[in-house]
Amino acid sequence: MTKNTQAENPYATPKHSSELEKERPKPNSLNWKLPSVTLGFMVIGYLFLRVTAASGGDVFELFVLSGLIMLLATPIYGGFVVWLTVQRIRTDTNRLIITLFQLFVLGLMSWWAIGVMTFGGSPA
Repeated sequence: MTKNTQAENPYATPKHSSELEKERPKPNSLNWKLPSVTLGFMVIGYLFLRVTAASGGDVFELFVLSGLIMLLATPIYGGFVVWLTVQRIRTDTNRLIITLFQLFVLGLMSWWAIGVMTFGGSPA
C-alpha cells in the first residue's frame, strides 16, 4: 500500500491538542523582538525628554530631534514589518496577534513623528 491509498484508521486515538501545537511551525523570533525593542527605545526617549525637562534643560531641541529620528525610522520599521509579514505568510506562521502588535508599534511611531512635526510650541 502506498501513502496515497492508505485510509485513516477510524479506531486510532485522536491526537491531543498539545501534540498538534508541537507540529505547528514557529514564527521567527524577530517578529516579536523588533517591535519590542522599538517600543523600548520610544519609552526610553520619552523618559529622557521628561528627565531633561525636570532638570531644566533645553527640551525643544531633543523633542525635534526625536521627531526627526522617528520620521526616518518609521519607513524603515514599516519595511521590516512588511518583509517579516511576507516571510510569515510564506511559511504559514502568520498570527493575528503578531501582526496587530507590529501595527500598534508602527502607529505609535507615526503618531510621534506627526505629533512632533505639527507641534507649534515647546513640549514643556
